[in-house]
Amino acid sequence: DSLLRAWTHHGASRELYVDNAKVYHANALKTACLALNIKLLHRKPRDPPGGGLVERFIETVQSQFESEVRAGDMLTLDKLNQAFSAWLEVSYHERIHSETKQSPRLRYEAGKSFTRHVDLQRVLRFFLKSQRRTVNDTFSDVQIQGFYFRVDENLRRDRVEVRYDPFGD
Repeated sequence: DSLLRAWTHHGASRELYVDNAKVYHANALKTACLALNIKLLHRKPRDPPGGGLVERFIETVQSQFESEVRAGDMLTLDKLNQAFSAWLEVSYHERIHSETKQSPRLRYEAGKSFTRHVDLQRVLRFFLKSQRRTVNDTFSDVQIQGFYFRVDENLRRDRVEVRYDPFGD
């Protein structure tokens, strides 16, 4: 979800550097990267320096944002997400980094030559689940995860491929 939002907001990068966890080897991610002409790079196993930047960002979030949240009133998830977005925009992206001597926003802008826009609807298709089902010969429907979906009655008894968003309605 976060990656799809990032592609929508910032466009497609030339490369995508991810951890070596199983989820980052999913066919959906590989297919989406191929379709968007993104080189998919995985961190080498047992290679701590590659994950150092992410670990440092998490440490910063914990020491600055999380401590601020814990000191305040209990928030809903929506308010927490709004507060985090505001903290990123106002504080994190504007603070000068000790190594680069630039704010993250200026460094990002300096390295960006153009934006490769992403058609989210096109990319979402790669992340759909797919299951084969036989259409019920009496009711012209198929069942997925306890839900029934009507199918064209001409497909009764036929085997069909059902593609759906497992997180959608």
